[in-house]
Amino acid sequence: MRVLSFVVLGIVMWGLSWLWPQLNGFLTPPIVIGIIAGLGALAFAYLLIQRLDHDHSDDGTSQDHPSRPMPVTAIR
Repeated sequence: MRVLSFVVLGIVMWGLSWLWPQLNGFLTPPIVIGIIAGLGALAFAYLLIQRLDHDHSDDGTSQDHPSRPMPVTAIR
């Protein structure tokens, strides 16, 4: 789904360049490389945070019980 948003953003920027030709002059190679590097750094940081904070879910629930039932033992 995220890839689709990047594709749509690219299509919108390309479409704006047809309506507003000065946009092509603004998007020089250093600026485009900076945008790509910034988005890459943000994506890396997001994935790193998701990887390190994997036990906290978004809805506030977490698993605090064993995955298998515990056998009941009688102590004498």
